[in-house]
Amino acid sequence: MYATGNGMGHQAEDFLLVAVQFIGIKVVDRKLVNTDPGCPYALARASEREDWDEGTDFWLYIQTVGWIRLDLTTARKPEVLAKKRARTDVCTFCVNYRTLEQASRGCERDLTILYTIFESLVKEFVQ
Repeated sequence: MYATGNGMGHQAEDFLLVAVQFIGIKVVDRKLVNTDPGCPYALARASEREDWDEGTDFWLYIQTVGWIRLDLTTARKPEVLAKKRARTDVCTFCVNYRTLEQASRGCERDLTILYTIFESLVKEFVQ
């Protein structure tokens, strides 16, 4: 997670966990990763070790695909984004910090943006 200071990275993760529930993604415990959570889409926060050692912030479950690793970033610098997107073992999930904050509060415009990002991600993996 790219943090711009004072725990903003973890705050963005918290915002995402709240916001995804508004768009039909079930938040589940990390223990359910590599099992079938019984829903089309689920999100689990990665362990501290996975976050620190592997750059994984979340696990996303797509029913037709299984579990994939996500690296949440609010970075805007092209060189940071290029480095993150070059990784093949973790999917980079890039979203504006303010969008996450507003979506976690139920703002329809920001929820639509978040939904569109997830929709694109799912299409990428389902193909």
